Amino acid sequence: MQSLGNYNSIFNFLLYPEFSGVLLLIKVIFLLVSLVFLAIIVILIFKTRWIKFFIFEDVAETFTARPYGANKIYRDWQMIKGKFASHKENDKRLAIIEADDLLNNLFKQMGYKGDSMTDRLNQIDAKKISNIDKVWQAHKLRNNIVYNPDYKLDRELADKSFEAFEKALRELDIF
Repeated sequence: MQSLGNYNSIFNFLLYPEFSGVLLLIKVIFLLVSLVFLAIIVILIFKTRWIKFFIFEDVAETFTARPYGANKIYRDWQMIKGKFASHKENDKRLAIIEADDLLNNLFKQMGYKGDSMTDRLNQIDAKKISNIDKVWQAHKLRNNIVYNPDYKLDRELADKSFEAFEKALRELDIF
């Protein structure tokens, strides 16, 4: 019962008319500090791309029924396809290297672990990409182009490899 009396005296002190002015000032100060911290939190959320990663990407995927970023990959693919359509062998070589790199980056974004494309291709089976064997052959062609500067590009093998990359991208619902 004694402690209840102590609480009543503290409560009465806080409600005392002369002290209520000081409480109002303290309330205003805490309100202003809270608003400043709220503004800082909102600014940091937008600067750290938290909203983009956790909200915007999900909303975009829901309404477009395509993976987030698929439009950029499609645009990049169109540029690579344009290079491959060239009659110059060096453009075709570059297109195969870029197509392999595009698919490698896509696998990274999908969460496949590893230091290289080879490591990521080892984790993918025919359930995910039906032509995974052809993608392997296309990747080997890319390695031959990169590591052997004197490698003579076979036009038919280059066409098959490029088609393998395109089919893999289609099966991953990029376009």
